[in-house]
Amino acid sequence: MTLYERKITRNPSGLDENEKIQSAYESILNEAEYDLTFLDSSGKIIYSGSKSGVGGVRAKNTSDAIKKAKENMKDFPNAKKVRLAIIKRNIASKIGDFNLNESLNEASSMTVDEFVKKLEATIKKIFPKSYIQIYASKNLGSSITFRFALGKDKSEWVNGIIQNDPLFHTWMIGWNSFTEGHFIKDKIEADMSVGGTLKIKPEEGSYMAFGRVKIGWRKKTDTPDKIIKHFDNYFKKVKQTLKSNKDNLPDEDKRLNKNKLG
Repeated sequence: MTLYERKITRNPSGLDENEKIQSAYESILNEAEYDLTFLDSSGKIIYSGSKSGVGGVRAKNTSDAIKKAKENMKDFPNAKKVRLAIIKRNIASKIGDFNLNESLNEASSMTVDEFVKKLEATIKKIFPKSYIQIYASKNLGSSITFRFALGKDKSEWVNGIIQNDPLFHTWMIGWNSFTEGHFIKDKIEADMSVGGTLKIKPEEGSYMAFGRVKIGWRKKTDTPDKIIKHFDNYFKKVKQTLKSNKDNLPDEDKRLNKNKLG
């Protein structure tokens, strides 16, 4: 039996001695406590760990917790779904409901923090001297914001404004796809809000201040690992587009470009 007995109570004053020991233990094992609630096909609760005084399971991430929930299905034969909540300081925060009959996608084992770090490292391999900002937030729903500019900071942007950068891009990734640092969907979406082009000189006779070369971003919904691969392929195209148009950049951007293509 994976489930273990532990009373779920609120402790607003902070951690007691037992909780401090538990917190240290979780840090060493890189595990957290997950409350399990089993549901039938209509969504009716069959069993709730916290309400019965049983804490749940220790797991490394959402994927691991679902696997351990499946191990306990024999005790609840009518269970079709499990509702997961992560427990911190004895307060359970809901993560989501998961179908126990479907195979679990291993990609969901990547945490949001791991995704952010891996994506940043991937882009830095292609543009090590450029501006890369990636962070998760909960404003108007959980999402990951990704901003990129060819220049490394405002000292390299025209008039110190990032929007003047020839390759300024912004994406929103995984909107409402994670909570408490864990993805709750097997597939997440990467949607560009700004970018997709390289700023160049305008065509001769044009009244425009500058022209644009389309790079070719395609909106993507896939597992976190495949989303990172999608960005990897796109930024390789970005670099090739930059190389192909290095002599056609606006004068103020030619100097900027010299140390970015090495």
